Amino acid sequence: MKLDDYPIEPCQGFDTSAQIKNFWDHICKDSVYDGADMTTDNIEELEVVSEIIGTRGFDTIFLAGVATLCREIEVMKKMDLGKVSTIILNDLIEGFIETAYARITGILSDARTKVGKIIGDISQNDVLSLIPRDTEIVLGVYKENALFGFGLATYVKNREIVGNIVDIQKVDVFGNGFMDSYSVRTDKGFTSIWFGESSIRALEAMFLKKGKVSVTEIPKGFVVHIRPFDSKNILLALNNVPGNLSLDQLRNFLKFFLYE
Repeated sequence: MKLDDYPIEPCQGFDTSAQIKNFWDHICKDSVYDGADMTTDNIEELEVVSEIIGTRGFDTIFLAGVATLCREIEVMKKMDLGKVSTIILNDLIEGFIETAYARITGILSDARTKVGKIIGDISQNDVLSLIPRDTEIVLGVYKENALFGFGLATYVKNREIVGNIVDIQKVDVFGNGFMDSYSVRTDKGFTSIWFGESSIRALEAMFLKKGKVSVTEIPKGFVVHIRPFDSKNILLALNNVPGNLSLDQLRNFLKFFLYE
């Protein structure tokens, strides 16, 4: 089964309570996100995203899995936010969103720019329903050949934060036959997908019918840019936010935007 064969209607959302309880809620309460290695060691991603966006204006910017906004804020500072009508902050954790809200409102020069808050994973209907299907998308994901290098070393170095690795499995991320990605799970409930290049190229091919698609490789991963024709909105899901979803969540999220 391929991604196109998955149900057309977006899913009802999946139970992420274990992940919230065992990992993200803990990270938020302990205020360790901003300075963690896995937050700060992917700076090349932000540089690529800034080049993609430039000073263009948008009706709405959706920031998915935004956490504290400590990374995305560097991109936002380079944008012409006076050309942005609405910014929507999304994350699993309310505490993260409140911090992100304070950060983004602190740099807005135009009081007419609205800022919204949505709690939940990006595969849930209450999140997806706010996003036009022709939205421009920028995905930042980890790559599998970085896992077996500094990736595993980072897990070990930060095991007090992310937990000890208990499972590494090869996975066919998009159901297209490419077993070149890995799912890594820790005993604290932190799960990440590290994407193989063949899977990313297959994703690129799937979205070509929607508009222009580009893939930029960086030391830790890939930046996938999907730009539908005449889109006035943009969604950013960076620092492996897509890879922190379950396979079903990820497939349904992407299927939403492939809907005709």
